[in-house]
Amino acid sequence: STPVNARTSARAMPTNNNEAESVSTAATQKKPALTGLGIGVVVAVLLAIAGIGYSILSKGGNNKNPAAEVPAVENPVNESTTVETPTEHFDIGSTMKGDDGMTLVYVPAGKFNMGNEYGEINEQPVHEVDLDAFWIDQTEVTNKMYSNCVAAEMCILPGIVGSQSRLSYYGNPQYDNYPVIYVTWEFANTYCKWAGRRLPTEAEWEKAARGTDERTYPWGKSIDETLANYGENIGDTTMVGNYVDGASPYDAFDMAGNVAEWTNDWFGPAYYENSPVLNPPGPVSGNLRVVRGGSWLSSDYSTRSAFRSMAEPGSSSDRIGFRCVLSVP
Repeated sequence: STPVNARTSARAMPTNNNEAESVSTAATQKKPALTGLGIGVVVAVLLAIAGIGYSILSKGGNNKNPAAEVPAVENPVNESTTVETPTEHFDIGSTMKGDDGMTLVYVPAGKFNMGNEYGEINEQPVHEVDLDAFWIDQTEVTNKMYSNCVAAEMCILPGIVGSQSRLSYYGNPQYDNYPVIYVTWEFANTYCKWAGRRLPTEAEWEKAARGTDERTYPWGKSIDETLANYGENIGDTTMVGNYVDGASPYDAFDMAGNVAEWTNDWFGPAYYENSPVLNPPGPVSGNLRVVRGGSWLSSDYSTRSAFRSMAEPGSSSDRIGFRCVLSVP
């Protein structure tokens, strides 16, 4: 006989092939599986990922950062530091301000003929001089400017505070813009150093006064009282820069008359005979310093730009003042 459990199990099995197919289909619907198409898609994705990785490695090299392959951009800051700054150009008519407030005018480098063949023996021979460029004070140093140096305890008070016709001159606000007088050569030299400048050489002074065309006076060949304070036509000093029509070719004022001016040079009566061409410094020693330009008392002859006068460096006068110059680096 057949056991009951065995018979029950036999009845649960399919009885024919159609039923077996039905069961297989039902099983497929209940538990999805990867088909041939699905497997193909997965494989394609994996290959694509692998391809990207290979591309990165092949371009960047082993363990290289792809960002390192970005082309370098030049640093504009470093590049700009190699560009040369244009040199500032100065010419006739250029001006600048000194540390003391003085306006300075520019005298270009170059040659000029110094001396006068029709003048005094010590003005001869006429000789060629070649000077470096320099700046020169547009006016004589004034009472006010000099007082600032005194206040700074660098300069000494003028020997006398009056002038030819005025009991109160230096220190009187009415005459602040008049030339300082009664200053020795050393007083003038000290002031120029304090202001960051120096006294002019005799050659620098003459070129600044008459230019390169051998004129007799700063403005030309003749003189009258509308162009300068000379020949006692005023009888004392006048405000600096008062005679604008009497300016030199470089626009320096009062280089004829008002007050004569100290220069740096020792006086050598025969110095022109052996003067060097390039930047002559004057004799190495002497007893007198060169004074140039003539004063309010001087004649038309002695206010000529080539005229040479002299004074003891320790002396002072109501007819002598000064101006300074600045070398061009």
